[in-house]
Amino acid sequence: MNAIQFIPALLSAIFLFSVLLAGCGSGSDTTDTHTPPATDNPVDPPPELSGDTPLAPHNDDLTNIATAPPAADERVNIELTDAYQSQVTDLELTEAGFWCHVQRQVDEHTVRLYTTLDWQPGWNQRLQCHIDAQLAFQYQPAEGTVIVDTAMLDSSHVIMLEAVLRESTQPNAIGSWFELRLSTLNTTGQPVHQRWLEDIPRPEELFFYTHIAGDEAPTRRTEESLSHNGKPQLTANSLARLRVHQGTPYLLIHSYGVKVYRLYQDLTVAWSRQVMPAYTWLWAESLANESDMAIREDGTVAVGFELHDQDVAIYNSHFDEKLQDNNQGYDVGIAILSPTGALENTFIAGLQGHRENLGKLFWRADELLLTGSTRYTKEGAAGGTTEWDGYIARIDPTTGTTLHSQLLHVHDEDAMRDALLTDTGRLLIAGESGYRQADTNSQTSYGYGVIYEVTDKGEVQPIIKLDTARNSAITGLRVAGDTLYYRYDFDGFITHTCDHDTTQCWLKSGISNLALD
Repeated sequence: MNAIQFIPALLSAIFLFSVLLAGCGSGSDTTDTHTPPATDNPVDPPPELSGDTPLAPHNDDLTNIATAPPAADERVNIELTDAYQSQVTDLELTEAGFWCHVQRQVDEHTVRLYTTLDWQPGWNQRLQCHIDAQLAFQYQPAEGTVIVDTAMLDSSHVIMLEAVLRESTQPNAIGSWFELRLSTLNTTGQPVHQRWLEDIPRPEELFFYTHIAGDEAPTRRTEESLSHNGKPQLTANSLARLRVHQGTPYLLIHSYGVKVYRLYQDLTVAWSRQVMPAYTWLWAESLANESDMAIREDGTVAVGFELHDQDVAIYNSHFDEKLQDNNQGYDVGIAILSPTGALENTFIAGLQGHRENLGKLFWRADELLLTGSTRYTKEGAAGGTTEWDGYIARIDPTTGTTLHSQLLHVHDEDAMRDALLTDTGRLLIAGESGYRQADTNSQTSYGYGVIYEVTDKGEVQPIIKLDTARNSAITGLRVAGDTLYYRYDFDGFITHTCDHDTTQCWLKSGISNLALD
């Protein structure tokens, strides 16, 4: 069975579960934080170091939260309310006043698309870039092309990453192959550089693994369809993220497994490194494993990738290594790469007794900071016997030791959608709180968007919440100077809103900001 045949079979088997999760606030927003992580402002360690046994939340429900104020920077203030469904999927900006956002919209009569997927064909999508409050240019991709991510290269250039449907496959068909195109655009929208991502794979990079629970070992086949004419192939919603660090672009994708690229400014490849082979759970739409990367001041790269259940055996089989998994279940593999792409260390980070979702990964001085969400059995859980809360973990990248970990709680269930580490070392987290989710995965009550800070002592300090009709979430954070900018969804639906009346599935979105103290 080739990959195109295999993927629809897998997706049909998990389709019902992915739909249930779609409204549950547990999806991850794969738009990345392109702000360089702070490394020269280490914070004091918390007073109690817990290792990989996380401390319980320091607080009960926090309900006295200030509502979002009017935008402090009126230049970057948008609400999209005309379309039946709308989302702002990316926001990038500079202190010089050049900023861009990607928006997508769909009308009520279009075949229903999934708002939890980072990218997929079928949306009416466009990139709009501004200088201060003035629209500088806009770009709308052709049919079969999807804007996947953007990143500011400098104060006057933005890099755009697009997935382009290969001509030999059909639009919107699950399992169709896309290829990646990179473009550097100036403030008038003219391309300075434009290139396809080209990467002729080594034979072992085309290995594709499956591992069924109960089997002694994973099985492997060579999957030639992962590459076409020297270009990596991706299916819709496959992870693909840009980062820019000190003027150098980096790219993280799921194609030949989990692979990271360092690019030159002309968008050609300087080096690349596979850190996890291709396998089943990189190809599962909204249930696919997550990955993230962080670049230290000296150019050292940390790549985090989720490892669920049998995935560790796949890693060990492919790389002929023996990673130790001390916490069976969901964990995070972390690979440390030198500034030239050489592999320096690989280890597993995880919280004892928890199944972690990977959110964001940061360098903070010489430590790694891991954030995300975890669903665990909790006394007095909001919606049943289990509850979603956030977590953080401080990790020694040399030994792989988790130095300290703790759970984060705001109100009822809490799902992290994005996180940001400011240049002054402040950890800010955004997402959705105050909702309830049944043990069957259905979200049963509306939640609200929230931004909170985790202090050096591990205290959760809410900053704002969105007070809107129906369901809302804050989906992305960026910072420029002393202003925090955020993307948000509002007036949205939850798991069963549309069961008997599909006219209730509308969703609105916007961009706003606030002054940081």
